[in-house]
Amino acid sequence: MLQKLRHLLVYRYEIDSDDQTPTKCGFKAPEQIRCLHESLQKLCFLEENQRNILMRELGRLNQLRRLDIVKFRKRAGRAPCSSIEMLINLRPLSVSAIRKGEVIDTHYLSSSPDQFLQRIYLTGSLQKFTMPNLLIS
Repeated sequence: MLQKLRHLLVYRYEIDSDDQTPTKCGFKAPEQIRCLHESLQKLCFLEENQRNILMRELGRLNQLRRLDIVKFRKRAGRAPCSSIEMLINLRPLSVSAIRKGEVIDTHYLSSSPDQFLQRIYLTGSLQKFTMPNLLIS
């Protein structure tokens, strides 16, 4: 119903009972969010869904300029990377792992988003950071 929605930001904080550290929690977007491909510019704080359908569909949101993914799991695999490669209007990208030891794997990127991406924030473990043709200055 909200075909012209441009910004969707949903989050809450939960306090971890073990160390009393606040954790940002996002939302699991419905598959119908892909209908906003002509309008949605900002999507924050998206949680990975169990079936990975949304991670595969993100690339269809061709107007997306900002994307924040929280509670990311390594098992998401290739789906988010292939979607990110298609988001040519994306400027900042933020990915936060579900827990400290969870690996954020960038080796599935076959082409670099560096021609358009201005900022990238990764919170989690990196075994190897790979972005084709990325120049770090």
